[in-house]
Amino acid sequence: MRLSLAGGALSTECDWELCTGLRDNVQHHLEGGFPSGRFPAIHALADRCWSETTVTIGARQLRQELAEVWPVIAHLGIERQAIGIRSRAALTRAPTVPKARGTVLLRLTGWKSPLPLGQARNLGELFGGLVQTLNDFCERVGDKGVIEIGPPYDHLLTRRRHG
Repeated sequence: MRLSLAGGALSTECDWELCTGLRDNVQHHLEGGFPSGRFPAIHALADRCWSETTVTIGARQLRQELAEVWPVIAHLGIERQAIGIRSRAALTRAPTVPKARGTVLLRLTGWKSPLPLGQARNLGELFGGLVQTLNDFCERVGDKGVIEIGPPYDHLLTRRRHG
C-alpha cells in the first residue's frame, strides 16, 4: 500500500508497510514497546490506515523525530526487527483496530516479516530508503510546512466503513 504525502504544492508517495515497520521499531526500541507520545509524526504515518479523517504533521517535527531515532535503530541487526499488534492486524486485513497496543520482536513470534527484507542485514538497510524519502520531502516542504497524509491506496478504510 502507498501513502500519499502532500505539503504545499509538493507531493510524494511512500510505502505504508515500511512506515508501519519504522514506527513499530521506534516504538519497540525507543519507547519500551508502547506509544509514549515522543514521536507523534512517525506514529501518524503508520496509524493513518485507521483514521477516517485527514491527518497532518509538521515537516519540522517529522525531520526532528527521524534525526533522533535513526542513529539508534539504523545499526540494529535484522534479527531485532519488531512488529506491533496493531500493525499485524492491519497487514492481515483485520476489520477493526485492536484495543491492545504493543510490540514484540518478530523472531519471537514465528511470523514471517511483512516487509520486503531482500538482502537487508540491519534496520538501516531495511528502512534507509524510506527515511531518505521522508527527509528529502520534509526539506523541500520546509520547516514551517505542514504535511497532509493521504489514506493508503487499499481497501482498509472502505472495508471498515462498510463492512
